[in-house]
Parts: sequence; structure tokens; C-alpha cells
Amino acid sequence: VCGWSEVSVCGWGEGSVCGWGEGSVCGWGEGSVCGWGEGSGSVCGWGEGSVCEGSVCGWGEGSVCGWGEGSVCGWGEGSVCGWGEGSVCGWGEVCGWGEGSVCGWGEGSVCGWGEGSVCAWGKGSVCGWGQT
Repeated sequence: VCGWSEVSVCGWGEGSVCGWGEGSVCGWGEGSVCGWGEGSGSVCGWGEGSVCEGSVCGWGEGSVCGWGEGSVCGWGEGSVCGWGEGSVCGWGEVCGWGEGSVCGWGEGSVCGWGEGSVCAWGKGSVCGWGQT
């Protein structure tokens, strides 16, 4: 189950869980955790037991988070994000979370955050961010 609301849950790896609400936690790999709540100072891990050291993981204007070597990510207007070496993705004007939005998460992966959207988080992974 992949949801973006309170008490929602989503898996991005072995035994990982993810919530997009107050006091939520998220795993993007083995042992990784991440907070997507209204509170600031949340930590995020995208890999085996990894955490964004020195970086901030926020989903709003001016937020920053590291998703790989030297990657930076913001979830607001004009935001930019990297999911790996040299990868870039915008979560605002560039790449949106609505109808027709597109984003890559890995080799040849494509993702939409709207009605009937699908997303790949690795080999053969699929996830929809719209209709449940």
C-alpha cells in the first residue's frame, strides 16, 4: 500500500515503511528512515542504514535533501533533486506531482504523481500516486 496521508504506509525496500503525514517515517532501503511531517529537522535515509548527514529533508519551499553523492533536493517551487550520481529532478515547476508529471527513479524508470500515475523505484517496482 502506498499512501500520502496520515497513517499511510509505503515500502521502499526490505521491511521499509513510509508515511506522508504528521509523525510519519519512511524507509528507502534497509534500515533507512525519513520524516515527511510538518515538523522540521526530520532525517532521511536513501540506502542501507543511510541518513542525510548535514542535509535537511523537507517537503516545502527552500527545503533541501541529499539523495546520493552531492545531490540536492527541494519539494517546492523551482526545486531540484538528484537521485544518484549526476541525476536531477524538479519537484515544482520542473517536475510536478499532478496530471502528466514525469520523473525517473533509476534505470529507465518513469513516474507520474496524478490520476492513473505509475512509478518505478528500482528494477520492476511499480507504484501509483493518485487513485488508490
